[in-house]
Amino acid sequence: MRKVTSFKKEPIASELVEAMSRAALSAASFEESSFFFVFVENDGILEQMRALADGNAVYAPLAVFAFAKGSPISASHAFMTMCEKAEEEGLGVMFIDWPAVLFNDPRHMEMKEAVGVPYGYACIGGGLFGFIETEESLTEDASYQKFSYIQ
Repeated sequence: MRKVTSFKKEPIASELVEAMSRAALSAASFEESSFFFVFVENDGILEQMRALADGNAVYAPLAVFAFAKGSPISASHAFMTMCEKAEEEGLGVMFIDWPAVLFNDPRHMEMKEAVGVPYGYACIGGGLFGFIETEESLTEDASYQKFSYIQ
C-alpha cells in the first residue's frame, strides 16, 4: 500500500483527462443524472479554494471534485473508476475532503454555481492527480485500525 505525498509540476495531457472522464461514464453503476465532476487545472483557483476551506496545500496539476445528487454510491463508483484509469496511465491520486467542506458550506454556495454544478448536487470530496514525485509506504498493520471484523 502507498500514500502519495507530492506531485511533479508536470501537466497532464488533455487526452488523459478525457480518458479519465470516459472511464467515469463507464462505471457499472452509472446513472445519467446522479453525479457531476468538476476538473480544475488552474493552480491559482485551487489555491483560493484551499484557503477558503483550510484545506491541504499540496500542489497538483489537476483536481477533480465529485458531486452527487441523492445517494453518493454512483458518484463514488464513477470517481473510483476514474481513479483506476488515472493509475493505469501512471498518475498518482491523493483523496481530499476539503472540497466537500467548501462546496457544501452555505456561505460558499455561489461557488458551486460559478463552476457549473447543477442545482441539487452535494460535493462528496475529490482527488488531486498528477505524476508522483514522492510517496510513502503504509505499514500493513495500519489498515487494521480502520476496520472491525465480526465472524
